[in-house]
Amino acid sequence: MTTLGDERPAVPVPGQFRASGRGLARGSLLIAVGLGATGTATLAMLFIVDHKLAATSAGAFNLWWVITTLLITPFGVFEAYLARLIVAEQAAGREPRPVIATLLGRTWMVAAGISVAALCAGPWLTRYEFGGDAGLAWLLPLWVMVTASQAAQRGVATGKAKFPAIAVQLTVDGLLRVGITAAIAFSGHATADRLALGTCIAAAGGLVAGGLMCPAWLVRPTLRATGVSWGPVVLLLGGSVCPVLAGYAPAPWLKAAGHANPTTIIAFTAAVTLSRIPTQFVSAAFGPLLSHLTHAAETGDLATYHRLRRLADQAAAGLGAGFVLVFAVLGVWLLPRFTHTPKGYQLSIGMLAVLALASALMFVAVVQQAGMAATARWGAIAGAWGIGLVALVVIFVLPVSALWRAAAAPAVAIAAALVAMAYGSWRAEAGGRIAAQPV
Repeated sequence: MTTLGDERPAVPVPGQFRASGRGLARGSLLIAVGLGATGTATLAMLFIVDHKLAATSAGAFNLWWVITTLLITPFGVFEAYLARLIVAEQAAGREPRPVIATLLGRTWMVAAGISVAALCAGPWLTRYEFGGDAGLAWLLPLWVMVTASQAAQRGVATGKAKFPAIAVQLTVDGLLRVGITAAIAFSGHATADRLALGTCIAAAGGLVAGGLMCPAWLVRPTLRATGVSWGPVVLLLGGSVCPVLAGYAPAPWLKAAGHANPTTIIAFTAAVTLSRIPTQFVSAAFGPLLSHLTHAAETGDLATYHRLRRLADQAAAGLGAGFVLVFAVLGVWLLPRFTHTPKGYQLSIGMLAVLALASALMFVAVVQQAGMAATARWGAIAGAWGIGLVALVVIFVLPVSALWRAAAAPAVAIAAALVAMAYGSWRAEAGGRIAAQPV
């Protein structure tokens, strides 16, 4: 075990990782632009879907979108781990191609497993979740494989500080998404499965565009390489169960358990979907943070590590507070325009604020996790999310309103995990020492 701040051989500092932090700001800005395009496209897509499809079909598509996001969330693990490995290899003066090949192979292997599971669950999903539309179930594997590849590509681009490639991937995906959705919707032959196919095609287009700017991501995949352990991936995949369930399970749980009427479920699903969009935005925008913190850890630059952590914590907290306020106020105006709920029906401002709070807390958790991942504290990350998972289950079984349980459980779970992360980081950094374990 080494410790941040120990003496190490001098390593040349690439321009994008210099202590000034300009590379971090530039990378975050580029990704923010791409995410702005993707986020706007998602809002436009949902708007078109809810105004061009019948209520049942629109509800099925919205639920498909929530489920697809749930299925692909674990690939953020591979994206983060791959980026960290690449930075560590480059800091040590080694060629990162072997670790890219290994993580790409493992990403596709896990994606194939998830795809098989989705196909096995297809009949149940078709009957109980998608209103009999089998096409939506058949498209789940396609979406998983394409977006898993996107995550691997972003991981390579982050590790190599090719942030424009990420911006291009996201922007092209977003533009194609809204363009294809509009073309299908206004053709007069729109169905939920056709619109879902359009989103898959858009994602593939983003993957191709990003690959043109970062061709290093596509190598011959393998499943084994020296120094690339399954341990961190397993720990992070286990830890990802809590944020995945906290982010996207409440709506399907509410519907499957029969705890609310159809009108409430449609409004709640729409609210959850909208409230989670910024989480994806912020998580990706903070992607460059991991590479910069990792480089600081690998080169023993204690001052830069702490300075970037402090700035990122402040930015995440500020964004979170602002989002809770904006979503609680504007959600009242937005939701009726994105759902088929009867005129005058609306979730309360308090409930919208609680849904937004879960996302806001996740902003801060993303920064905390990046700091822990930069020093390879995988077990601590998994342990913190394990505590959050326990909190999630406890809230779900409380004898209170089912709707409020579905709304509050994610916020409580993420808050519990965040407290555990903060405590773990405080202990690790006590006395100015941060344990940096082997990758």
